Amino acid sequence: MTGDTSFQFDASGPTVNLIQAFNADGFQVGSDARVNTSGSAYHYVAWKATAGTMKAGSYAGNGADNRDITGAGFRPEYVILKSNGNDAGAHRPIGLLSDSTLLFTASANLSNVIQALQMDGFQVGSDVRANRSGTTYFWLAFGPEVDPGVSLLTITSVNGGANPTAGAGFPVTVQANRNVAAATGVALTLRSGTGTLGGTLTGTIPAGQSQVTISGVTYSKAESGVVLTANRTSGDEFVPGDSAPFTVNPGAIYSYTLTLSSPQAAGTSFGVTVTAKDQFANTVTTDNATVVTLSSSTGHVQFDSNGDGVFGDNSKMLNAGTFTINARDTVPENATISATDPNGKTGSAPVTINAAQHPGFCRSTRECLCGHRNPRPSDLCDQRFITNDK
Repeated sequence: MTGDTSFQFDASGPTVNLIQAFNADGFQVGSDARVNTSGSAYHYVAWKATAGTMKAGSYAGNGADNRDITGAGFRPEYVILKSNGNDAGAHRPIGLLSDSTLLFTASANLSNVIQALQMDGFQVGSDVRANRSGTTYFWLAFGPEVDPGVSLLTITSVNGGANPTAGAGFPVTVQANRNVAAATGVALTLRSGTGTLGGTLTGTIPAGQSQVTISGVTYSKAESGVVLTANRTSGDEFVPGDSAPFTVNPGAIYSYTLTLSSPQAAGTSFGVTVTAKDQFANTVTTDNATVVTLSSSTGHVQFDSNGDGVFGDNSKMLNAGTFTINARDTVPENATISATDPNGKTGSAPVTINAAQHPGFCRSTRECLCGHRNPRPSDLCDQRFITNDK
């Protein structure tokens, strides 16, 4: 921000004659009554940009949703945001969950503004208070308070900022807030998450340096909110430090699970849900393209993939790793329904088909299994006959 320009936190634009400039040991105010009425007392708060704890910046809005604003150099615990237009100022502390933002006015929490606090900054939505195309936005980011006399470890990067994949190795960078005098060992542990942390979990910060990247870390569960902790194991003394919460994506398709209700009645349609799983049984929610083909061990089960009531189409595309398809078998039997994709990944489930409970219409005067002896229209009974004529 340049020149004689100041902002208030309400829905007003830039103003002159308020805070006019920053000086070497303070700041300069104008004669506006909001900053300099004769005989009035004014209170102020001032802070200095410091690497790792406080950063100020700006960006040009582009109207896009889920936009990452980077360059803080640390994971903020508090962010203030104000446009150069007539938009209310917004702020977000670390304690807010999900997509939620506060205003400085007496208003309810908003979504789509400051959507998340991230490893090197924050994410904004498309709301005009955060990302209107052609508007300039000014931000202040505050990190955790650090006593300069405390030696602290911090995890500054997980997989370079991209989501790791379950089961695949990824790098984690551990940063000390000073150069170590002696080679210092560090180990990673899981602070938050329901999966298993594995792979390479230890590294060493060389003497005279301040960071180490541990490669080959693995995590088994596809989920959000995973947090790692870096712990000192040898060498210089350091206080443990955490990563920002991150998301782990599912791995490649390893198999399929089929979910259905059994037994079913012959001739009755029933649903079969097919779900793609990775090697750790995570649903592969990232797959929206793989075509899966259904079949049965007896060849009698037919499928209706498009739901039009016509059976015979047995292939369907995954949507977020899953789909449900209609099935029908006209023969009382025990069968196995299988799912197969072009890469040879499969899954199956058994199903029992019982004889249909029809009124007992028979094709001849022979007694049918339902007990009727009189001739009935053949299209109204598909049960089996016994050979005892009556």
